[in-house]
Amino acid sequence: MKTGHILLKNQIKAIKTPFKDYELPNGSLVGKAHLTIRKGFVVAMNYNLAKQLLLETVGQIKYPTQSEIIKDIDNYNKILEQKAAIKRQANMAVAILTKNSDLLNANL
Repeated sequence: MKTGHILLKNQIKAIKTPFKDYELPNGSLVGKAHLTIRKGFVVAMNYNLAKQLLLETVGQIKYPTQSEIIKDIDNYNKILEQKAAIKRQANMAVAILTKNSDLLNANL
């Protein structure tokens, strides 16, 4: 079950559309991220969506585990490091280009 989803009391048949989302029996088109699908049936979905569709639910919303939170923080830190490295490389490139342009102007 995905984070933020809640189990449905009765599974719902889901039909995959060509646009990579799912059509429910009531005609609703729902994105993949909002559903937990097992063997062609919706077994859980986003809590607010289940509430809007007036579906009966069982249990509680799945919250992120500590390991999932740590993983998300690590991914975020990697992205920050990559952005910092790109900025450093861009600054070095600008510095090299401005030095070379000064040398070129001096030789003209």
